[in-house]
Amino acid sequence: MVRDIEARDGPDAAADTPPVAKDEPGEALADRTADDVFGGEDNARDTAGLIARFAASWERRKHEKPPAVWLADEFRRYPDIWTGEEEIVSTANEIVANVERANADKASLHAHLDAGKSKASWLAGMIERGAAARRRARAEPAAHELGPREYPSPRDSRVRRYR
Repeated sequence: MVRDIEARDGPDAAADTPPVAKDEPGEALADRTADDVFGGEDNARDTAGLIARFAASWERRKHEKPPAVWLADEFRRYPDIWTGEEEIVSTANEIVANVERANADKASLHAHLDAGKSKASWLAGMIERGAAARRRARAEPAAHELGPREYPSPRDSRVRRYR
């Protein structure tokens, strides 16, 4: 939630958000959450209505169009939210990719559990795969900066051989 507040209101906004009190009553916490996340109870209701409209539209049209095309069409109904067509399409593609990844992860977890393995071992595997992907992503730009002709060959006198 801190990252969301920072992204929306700037890096100092999260510091201005008071921490949740352990004994804060449920209704007060809900009201404060509506204010923090949605900017008020009315916006929270509007957001819930928007989500319900999107869900109903998807149920009616899910066999007509690919998900990203459908979602971009829905986003175009709210032109004041977007800076342009590129943002609409990229946001729709990002959301669809995240949902597909979440569904694949859920299926992976169920298969793992069906094989008699634990949630903890599945999570450990997912963390390791994520860490490996991050290491590869960090290494790729460095490799591209060198270029294919700049890699030293074993015959190159600049390469030291240790025995």
